[in-house]
Amino acid sequence: ASWPDRDNIADRLTLQYSRMLDVPVPGEGPDFLLWEAVQVVRTYADPTLEPDSEHLCIAGLIAEGVASTIVSANWDGLIEKALMQLMGTVASMNVCVRSEETRRPPSRSILYKLHGCAVLAGQDAALYREMLVARKSQIDRYTFDNANQQIVQRLIDVATSKQSLIVGLSSQDGNIQGIFAAAQQRMQWPYPSLPPAIIIAGNRIGPDQEGLLQNVYFAQYSV
Repeated sequence: ASWPDRDNIADRLTLQYSRMLDVPVPGEGPDFLLWEAVQVVRTYADPTLEPDSEHLCIAGLIAEGVASTIVSANWDGLIEKALMQLMGTVASMNVCVRSEETRRPPSRSILYKLHGCAVLAGQDAALYREMLVARKSQIDRYTFDNANQQIVQRLIDVATSKQSLIVGLSSQDGNIQGIFAAAQQRMQWPYPSLPPAIIIAGNRIGPDQEGLLQNVYFAQYSV
């Protein structure tokens, strides 16, 4: 707490979180930094956290029937909470963390929590703690892990057949980039197109967003 450059260090580590959390701690399990140091459940499943404008906008799209598939790499439950505030229920949304949960009956929307859910991990650590993805080594092997293949194939289908609205920093993660690259191999989106295949919500296009656009449009993309 006394480090004079603490805020600057934290800001610079924002895009390096997965490498930082992959640092081994002698005598501790591989998820020690996430589970104990970050205190992922206490931090991201805090019931006092309130949805921001992005969560409310996504919930609004769900409520209007515009967004039937949502993919999030966040651990929090703020999209679910926003939907509860708008609709009074989350029964219309299937929250999917484990492959087995893709077998649930169809609902208005499905939320794939690609990197796990802190809320569910707090409710049932035995089942959901191991589903929390944070370390770079986990992200790198995500799309090749047999346990994830059902969800990965579902998401490749979505990226192949549906236009995408990209919100936040999720496109920095290699497993998400890989899903869009695999979709491009199946069937490339034309460019230009109306509506566009990809809409990015942000003040500027960063290197990770550029990489995603290159994966989607491939040979047709130019900076």
